Amino acid sequence: MGQDIDPSVSIVIVNFNGAKFLQSCLEAVWQCDYLDFEVIVVDNGSTDSSCDLLRHVEEQRSNLKIIFLPENLGPSAARNYGARAAKGRYLAFVDNDTRPQPGWLTSAIKTLSEDTRRGACQCKLLLEDTDGIIDCIGEYLGQNGFLVQAAIAGQERDVGQHDQVKSILAAKSAAMVVTREAFVAAGGFDDDYFIYLEDTDLCWRIWLSGFQVITVPTSVVHHHSGTSSIIIPDRINFLVKYYGCRNYVLTILKNAGPGLLFRLLPTHIMLWIGLAVYHASRGQVRSAQWILQALFWIGSHPRIVFAKRKKAQSVRRVSDKAFIPSVLRHRPFGYYLAKTSPARAIGNTLGWDKGR
Repeated sequence: MGQDIDPSVSIVIVNFNGAKFLQSCLEAVWQCDYLDFEVIVVDNGSTDSSCDLLRHVEEQRSNLKIIFLPENLGPSAARNYGARAAKGRYLAFVDNDTRPQPGWLTSAIKTLSEDTRRGACQCKLLLEDTDGIIDCIGEYLGQNGFLVQAAIAGQERDVGQHDQVKSILAAKSAAMVVTREAFVAAGGFDDDYFIYLEDTDLCWRIWLSGFQVITVPTSVVHHHSGTSSIIIPDRINFLVKYYGCRNYVLTILKNAGPGLLFRLLPTHIMLWIGLAVYHASRGQVRSAQWILQALFWIGSHPRIVFAKRKKAQSVRRVSDKAFIPSVLRHRPFGYYLAKTSPARAIGNTLGWDKGR
């Protein structure tokens, strides 16, 4: 099919020391039944065998572009590098530990193209090596600023209960498709996020710029869980606590209108402080310290925060009232308290880690 029938798509994959998963991801991507696409792999300064693998594959695939970065700049900056090199009218972001089904891209593009207001979509992420257990089908905004999962990650079996196209606040970049128009209008990913919430921040700005973010449950992608803990075990706790906290607060400060900001921010910050106290009371001093360091960074960099808010608000074409009611979900305090249970992985504490 020509480009006039099937709009061209650029599939962007960020890799950091993911040689164990990258080969199967690329093989699955090339089994895609969508004909007009290119693949861009951005390597984030890998020190394993990833670079050799990519150079070998590059010799065999004409539609593969590789960008080698000298150091790990984080997923946000790396995806922006990929987007700048992309030629597609659509940008499909998938993680290197995913295995898309052959029809994932066709379903996503078809659904997005049915309405010009649709700017981004969440593919249905299923946990790899499970019998249809859902990893992510999108996320809503909770009444306290934390994300509310559209499906209970790692616990809910996919039996068609989420098979309707719905509006969500944000998609996970482990498997999301964005129109280039919406991506540019929103300003792309924020390079400074490094990791965590960068996709939520982008999707919130896509809403602000007048586009919608939806789920496409017929676009199915399988996802390994917890690979970050394998690749960077010595840093994962710091990344989750520090960047999870900092980027959560920053996302609200950047994107919420004045009224919503007043409603969300005080409670949101108090809950982070409460989580720090909780960790300290259990002897997890470093975890508490990283959360407080993140809050201190926000408070000690008002010029940076204000500049980021000004930039985010400059893309606004609609009021919060135009979309927040459709993506806001109220949950009892017990919903969030359950996520802080010692029995659960701390990376899933308040909904910010999906095992990336």
